[in-house]
Amino acid sequence: MRKKNGKVYTNYRCRTYAQMLKSACTKRTISEEDIANAVLAVIQKYIEVLIDFEEVLKNADYQKHRRSQSYAVEKRLNQKQRELDDIERIKMGLYTDLKKNIITQDDYVSLKAGYAEQAVTLSQQIGSLKDELKNLEKQDTMQNEWLERFRKHRNIEKLTRPIVTELIDVIYIHEGRQITIKFKFQDEFEKINEFMEREDETVNLKAAI
Repeated sequence: MRKKNGKVYTNYRCRTYAQMLKSACTKRTISEEDIANAVLAVIQKYIEVLIDFEEVLKNADYQKHRRSQSYAVEKRLNQKQRELDDIERIKMGLYTDLKKNIITQDDYVSLKAGYAEQAVTLSQQIGSLKDELKNLEKQDTMQNEWLERFRKHRNIEKLTRPIVTELIDVIYIHEGRQITIKFKFQDEFEKINEFMEREDETVNLKAAI
């Protein structure tokens, strides 16, 4: 922090350079004003792109894409649950087979252990699929929250601390005064962007046929 002409200026310096050996990093500083201007510009650009995203989210193809993801997971989940139910029925029948001398004691122990191992594997797979389904449902909620956060700052002209706290996870400063900004909910942004890119590739392919 420094003063000039009665005004206070804040500069940020590389922590690695300040705390460790100077050879570990080059000396670099950047003013708070420069960071604020860069962050504001990126947020404004995100909001601009968001307008296109909102149209995509309303698109029937995107809604179909989201439903197909959930349907595919539910289908695998139901299949694994049926397999587990079959295994449990077989396990229960082993004891009856043993009493009727259909299988030997050794067969009973071996088969029971094998089916028990299969049941554990299926239970783990079912648990993973349930988590995946919950994550898909959670993504819809997070997506709406993410969109609303940016939407309410559609006409942003000045950066404030509450806005930074609400929208940004972390800011990295690199060599050459380059800045990388990681937004909260950035994964959601990238997923929708990937869908848009796939759609563009599909349209281009159709046009070429």
